[in-house]
Amino acid sequence: MFKRITRLAHRTANRAVSSIDDRTSVAATARVTAGAVITDQAVVGGSAVALGAVTVAGRAQLVEHAMLGGTARLQGRAVLSGWAAAIEQAVLDGDAWVFGRAVVSGRASVAGHAQVFGDSTVTDGAVVDGHAWIHGHATVTGQAWVSGRAQVGGRALICGTASISGSLRIGG
Repeated sequence: MFKRITRLAHRTANRAVSSIDDRTSVAATARVTAGAVITDQAVVGGSAVALGAVTVAGRAQLVEHAMLGGTARLQGRAVLSGWAAAIEQAVLDGDAWVFGRAVVSGRASVAGHAQVFGDSTVTDGAVVDGHAWIHGHATVTGQAWVSGRAQVGGRALICGTASISGSLRIGG
């Protein structure tokens, strides 16, 4: 009486199909301008802004109200969040986390498991690496290098060719 209907097989195009986890994600509320490159499993979410010839790659996250501008790069599993900004030729890599109202600019680099937060600034050719923290209103500038488990806070100024490493805490 009833005729059995055979199930149709699902067809896909002749191309590699990746899972949803292998795609970039850009929120409808985020702003991404022409020239910005978002690749791999990168996320641009919230009200974040990618402005200029910037790159968000790997599993990096540009979220909340953060701004990536100039030719800055956010890569690896780095996160730029809050009201923080990475501009000019800055690079955030590894598991770095920049948040709050922090600014990374010039040719500065934040990498490893380093954190830059509060109202702090990392600029020029400065490098923050390892498990270092830069917080408060601290500034790392010039060719200075902060690494290891060093913590720089308060209104401290690390400049020139200074090298801070180990479990040192500096405040001012």
